[in-house]
Amino acid sequence: MTLLNNRGLVVVFCVMTSALAPPRVVVDLEVLANTVPLEGVTALRGLQKLLPEGPWQGLKALPTHRLRTFDLSRKFERVVCDLQVTRPAAMVAILRLLFEEANVERTRPLTAGEVVANFRDVLLPNCELGWRRDGYSFDDIDDAVAEVAFEGQLDWNRDVVSALRNAATTGNVGSDLTILMRPNSILARCDTAMLLDRLGGAPALTTPGPSRLLLPTLGAAVPLFSPFPTKAAALVPRVSSAPTPLQLAQDLLQASKKGRAYYLTTDPDFALFVTAAVNGLGGPNARKRIHTYHCDWSRRWGLKRPLPPEDNVAVLGPTLTDFRLILGLPP
Repeated sequence: MTLLNNRGLVVVFCVMTSALAPPRVVVDLEVLANTVPLEGVTALRGLQKLLPEGPWQGLKALPTHRLRTFDLSRKFERVVCDLQVTRPAAMVAILRLLFEEANVERTRPLTAGEVVANFRDVLLPNCELGWRRDGYSFDDIDDAVAEVAFEGQLDWNRDVVSALRNAATTGNVGSDLTILMRPNSILARCDTAMLLDRLGGAPALTTPGPSRLLLPTLGAAVPLFSPFPTKAAALVPRVSSAPTPLQLAQDLLQASKKGRAYYLTTDPDFALFVTAAVNGLGGPNARKRIHTYHCDWSRRWGLKRPLPPEDNVAVLGPTLTDFRLILGLPP
């Protein structure tokens, strides 16, 4: 199989053969789903818990509008993605800022682009000052978000999940399939059982019967309906807090002793860090067994930007043709 890497060169990868064990596949949660809508609702619950009165009072979801400047839901997603926000307190602060901007008496609120451009130097210090006046630190906000219950579902990319499910069913990926989640994300701070319920919230993709997702950090399995198959216990995916690039590189190198290892991410920066760690630890031979893929169908980690020349970071496009090929599926 051939893919074009980010330098426009043809890179040849071997599609699975009987001589090789199925690859170890590690995939970021954002590859499978748009997490921002659920993050937004969770931030809204945290805001309502701390400050019951305000323009957010009684809302079940972020407001929408036909005009982009007044569409709070779309603005929240744009700001969170462009600023690459993960900390719960920062998300709640951004949400409060957008609500208050939408209710000021002037011509129009700040656009999403204006919020992004001015957030770190101007708006964030003012937000922190306002929260302190209300008696809350950002640590207090983090703790409040950790106590709220999820309401809503993850916005699954059905085609991506279906392809990964099919690859697991046919044995095209290893039994140690793992989903990574940012350890400091708003989802990771919330109740684990609630999160697992949402991870199983794609009924159109489920197979009959209960499934189980294992969180190694907790050492316990939680029954739920999952978008992944359960033909055998070996096909159960794990959800794990994202390691550092060095830790992930060590994991992939260990797995590559038995065959190939793939890491799929939507974060180009993290992809480069992992690739550099693999190259530094494993040397030239590691590049033949470990492949990092940047999945170009999500903007959770900011605007799309070209990757520096890295021979073993391949870009998978939104048509999913290349994604299916690396999983050993027909295009």
